Amino acid sequence: MTHYVFLKYKEGYFNDETFAELSRLFKAAVDAMPELTDFSVKRNILPRDVNMDLMISFKAPGPEYIPVYVKSDLHMAAAKVSGPHETARFSFDCE
Repeated sequence: MTHYVFLKYKEGYFNDETFAELSRLFKAAVDAMPELTDFSVKRNILPRDVNMDLMISFKAPGPEYIPVYVKSDLHMAAAKVSGPHETARFSFDCE
């Protein structure tokens, strides 16, 4: 399965520096679980009110891995940095 997360940030927060920091933090969280593969992080290139700023994706063997990842210490650390600046967050899981 593939897990996607889309994040929108408060005006003025998201820039090259925060993109690099968030990419590093979320990658570390995924890399800590060998079952998770194909990590990708992308930033939006077309500014529109309806677009998110950041997209994170990775593959997992099944849906039971997502709650383990979400509750992991490294993911919680990434969420602690990202969360206070988010105005929207969506996730999507598919085969």
